[in-house]
Amino acid sequence: MNDNDKMMNFEEYSNKVLETINDYMDSSEEYNFKLIDHAQFNGSVDKSIVCFKKSDEEYVYSPFFHLKGFYMSYCNLCRLQYPSGQAFNSSMEQLSDKFKELFDNPQNKLNFNSDGINITDYGIVKDKLFLQVCNAEKNKKYLEDKPHYDLDDLSVFACAKIMKDGKSYIFPVYTNYLKLWNVSSETLLEDALKYSNEKHQAVLISPETYDKHELVSIPEDDYTKYKFVVLKNDTFKGASAILNAGEVLDSFAKAYKCDLWVLPASVNEMIIVPKNAFPDYSFYNMTCAFIDYNVQNVDVSDDLSEHIYIYDKDSRCITNPIDKQTVIDYNKPLFPFLEMDKENEKADIGETEETLVSSGKRQSF
Repeated sequence: MNDNDKMMNFEEYSNKVLETINDYMDSSEEYNFKLIDHAQFNGSVDKSIVCFKKSDEEYVYSPFFHLKGFYMSYCNLCRLQYPSGQAFNSSMEQLSDKFKELFDNPQNKLNFNSDGINITDYGIVKDKLFLQVCNAEKNKKYLEDKPHYDLDDLSVFACAKIMKDGKSYIFPVYTNYLKLWNVSSETLLEDALKYSNEKHQAVLISPETYDKHELVSIPEDDYTKYKFVVLKNDTFKGASAILNAGEVLDSFAKAYKCDLWVLPASVNEMIIVPKNAFPDYSFYNMTCAFIDYNVQNVDVSDDLSEHIYIYDKDSRCITNPIDKQTVIDYNKPLFPFLEMDKENEKADIGETEETLVSSGKRQSF
């Protein structure tokens, strides 16, 4: 067997992609490609390839494309007895076609995301935004290139859902998009919160409904029929329902007249348990039950938190009983900068009224 027949490992494949990609571009222009380490959600790291401007490495020509998928195509062909070189050529033709699709027309020399979606216009993306939550520590690398906000040991970041050619594409918003859009991270998160509240409302669903994969809210009159309920929304990672769940948690806690255990079962949903439903359970007992459930039912890639939270019905806050920190205070804006904006707005209004009165343009009664 010669070297050409040996199947490359992922590192070897990635390096060869970088060495040869320009040979597959069918162009007199030599593009400047680079490999980057690209963190995946909840911990793993992938290799991606991206095309930069030659002059200043500004991210303008292309999205990044994850190489793992192309490597899988290469491996599958090798397993079908294709020579390694032939399998590599086939995967490279797939990859280069992705790039050429964006470069063929002058108007396409814009920023596209990795699904080939033109994201240069914030107006197109804005009302498609929504928020997602993840574990802050586990996703530290993943969040480095994304605007995000930490809520104790959870992090909040923005995603968008765009329709293209009849298909739905969901992607996170990257920091380099903000310069393209000329918007701040605060504006992005504020808009994402606004549209999350409008389009992706938090609902409490029964265990039976959950098993049927239906998103049907429990009527308030039926709350006390259940010893636990599931909190989620209709996003692809529905545990973000916790961000705007103040009213439903308040109603559920009032129905049971007690505080609530909040079990972050996964990034897909939270389990809400009234303390009165299990009066003999301590924090330790409930934590053990939570860990046991997650180990048996939740994929590691969907982990959200390794401990439970508490919803206090009187303060209307979710707290982390480990470090005693408030995670979400439903009496205040989710992001403190929104509260500051309101205070500044009030100050501006007050100053304007004072100016109007002192100038005689407005009468005081």
